[in-house]
Amino acid sequence: MSSFHLLKDKFFAPFFVVQALGAFNDNLFKSALVILLAYTEKDKQLADILIQISAGLFIVPFFIFSAISGQICDKYEKTSIIKKVKIFEISIMLFAFIGFVTNSNIFLMMMLFFMGVHSTLFGPIKYSILPQGLAPKDLLGGNALVGMGTFISILLGTIMGGLLVTTEVLKFFGVYPISLAVVAVAVIGYLVARKIPTLPPSDPTVKIGFNPIKESYQVVKLGLKNKKVFKGIILISWFWFFGFFFLASLPSYCRDILMGDQLVATMLLAMFSVGIGAGSIVCEKVTKGRIDLSFVIVGSLALTIFSFDLYLVGNTSASSEIISLGIFLSSFVNWRVMFDLAMIGFWGGFYIIPLYSFIQRSSDEEVRARMIAINNILNAMFMVLAAILSIVLLKFGFSIVQIFMVVSLMNLVVFFYLVISLFDYFVKFLCICFAKTFYKFKVIGADNIPFSGPFVIVSNHVSFVDWFFISGVMGSPPRFIMEQEYFNIKFISWWFKLVRAIPIPNGRMDVKSYRLAFEQADKELIDGNIVAIFPEGLITRNGKLSPFRGGVIKIVSKNPVHVLPVALKGLWGSWFSRSKGKAFCGFPSLKRREIELVIGELIRPQEFTSEFLQNKIESLLT
Repeated sequence: MSSFHLLKDKFFAPFFVVQALGAFNDNLFKSALVILLAYTEKDKQLADILIQISAGLFIVPFFIFSAISGQICDKYEKTSIIKKVKIFEISIMLFAFIGFVTNSNIFLMMMLFFMGVHSTLFGPIKYSILPQGLAPKDLLGGNALVGMGTFISILLGTIMGGLLVTTEVLKFFGVYPISLAVVAVAVIGYLVARKIPTLPPSDPTVKIGFNPIKESYQVVKLGLKNKKVFKGIILISWFWFFGFFFLASLPSYCRDILMGDQLVATMLLAMFSVGIGAGSIVCEKVTKGRIDLSFVIVGSLALTIFSFDLYLVGNTSASSEIISLGIFLSSFVNWRVMFDLAMIGFWGGFYIIPLYSFIQRSSDEEVRARMIAINNILNAMFMVLAAILSIVLLKFGFSIVQIFMVVSLMNLVVFFYLVISLFDYFVKFLCICFAKTFYKFKVIGADNIPFSGPFVIVSNHVSFVDWFFISGVMGSPPRFIMEQEYFNIKFISWWFKLVRAIPIPNGRMDVKSYRLAFEQADKELIDGNIVAIFPEGLITRNGKLSPFRGGVIKIVSKNPVHVLPVALKGLWGSWFSRSKGKAFCGFPSLKRREIELVIGELIRPQEFTSEFLQNKIESLLT
């Protein structure tokens, strides 16, 4: 089912609108202020620095107040906090009205700082409330919609902010349209917030401390206890470090490199936002609501490719004067710039949505808001570092295009880190690519796959590539139990070790190795991972299911977990099977063979015997 059904949900619908309006107003205000700075400040170098400072001012509150905000969100009921935050937003925008009317850029930058405070207070609520209000199966879809809504709101706010401060609007109406707009949106946000149902507080016993340095240190220390979540937070923070250079630099890039006017600058910011919104939704569709970190790796590589291409494009404008949107769009190379920005946003959605869902699901409910607060602190820290690095590079004479090149190369290093640190998911991606490229691969019963381990997969054994098809569709890569004879083959043993396969001797003659195999399988299940076993023991020599051995019973009896029966159909007769007596005989067929992976319903550990399980897989094969 599409995640769009959540837009009818009594909890999600008003929350979605409130967070979208908040993002819209942030960017309505920021976009107007940044474009005013870029096009009204006569000293261009000063304008560039003021733009970087304004971006930093919005971010700094996340660094200072996130820990305290996380404590408040865990302690108190979240809907009441949202209402108070929206009243605070109305107050800020009333002062912003004064700043626009008096033409005080300094005063407006101060209000931008307070909008950062507003967003800091709302941030932990935004992502900690979703696991409370949504079923686990809807969590990724909810995050995708929030991501889409946020960046479409960024898009619309950016466009509207730019339109309301164009030369024509300022000439005929002055600053009153933008001044009234920011106040009106804040008021509407408060009215909608009153419709969000109340949810119980996560942990009313939390003690709130008001020393930002001490509380930030304590909350980060808390986050370090969950290393998986902390790694996810660091990877999200890197994305905002990376994205900062494009969001903060685009107005100057447009003005000085592309020679575009305010509408061109607005459109380029919009391309980035549209890309993230589209990427978020497509990611949810492709993963079918499952958290799949392999897309984080793919997204990272794509971010490097398209950001480096912006550097390769270089200076696209032959004009020495500012050009209109129509003239800008008449150049093919400018369409390449827009495509690159859209793709950076699109693959950014693939990169970031699985990570947000991962840290939500992997965090305990009573500390979830504080985990989101840690995320906001580190996001802010990385963006402040990005602002400092950007200012330093500009001071040392780097052009904006050269800065794009520097950032893309830095992200290439992150990509290689991801391949190493998330190697299991990299293998999973390679497996599904193999299955989809060389075969007509179809999955039946995908909804039966649990969202996470531990559980045991049991499958028939038809060929040497069975594991490719099974690994490619699971939420996380299984640990396969395999024959020790094959595991020890010298030229490929290193690979089996990398994918953490579990070698087991064929028979019980090697008692120590036999015992160690089951101990390792037990440890993987205790750690929450998936173990896969082919209970026939050997690859079939006649295409039929051989009698099951007792390995799976031994595993589950020691660590009672659910068993997922799966059946592979279509691989018998392939180059990798033993249909000709031996595998790998002759030349593989170039025709794409139809393969089906049929996934049965989970079986409780107390419900089966080897015979029961064999009959279950036999029924899946028919």
